[in-house]
Amino acid sequence: MASGKEIIKPHHRASTKIMKTGEPVFLCFCGMTNFHRFKLAFDSTFWIGEIPNPRHAEFYEVAVESQRAALEFLWPRVKAEDVHIAYSQFIKQAGFDYPFRCGRGTGCSFLEKTKAGH
Repeated sequence: MASGKEIIKPHHRASTKIMKTGEPVFLCFCGMTNFHRFKLAFDSTFWIGEIPNPRHAEFYEVAVESQRAALEFLWPRVKAEDVHIAYSQFIKQAGFDYPFRCGRGTGCSFLEKTKAGH
């Protein structure tokens, strides 16, 4: 979890910081949910109380809509690269710089290990 000025660092050390009304909060649930031995990771952002800066709400809506653009493009046999392109084009058309990756990778990491350790 991260909030305020530290929101971009959700995996940093815990602190005793007191969160305040209007602060954005980012929760990362990396590998906490299992589905058929596959570790699902998801994130969530919210504000404590109201969003004090209307521009932040606009940024958030662009993020939500870019995810929708990616999900609408997702179907069997489509390349992950093409899903990312749909996502990134939406963000660029909204007037923002080239975005960070879309989604999460799969492969051999601690998030994808099975009970057998493979």
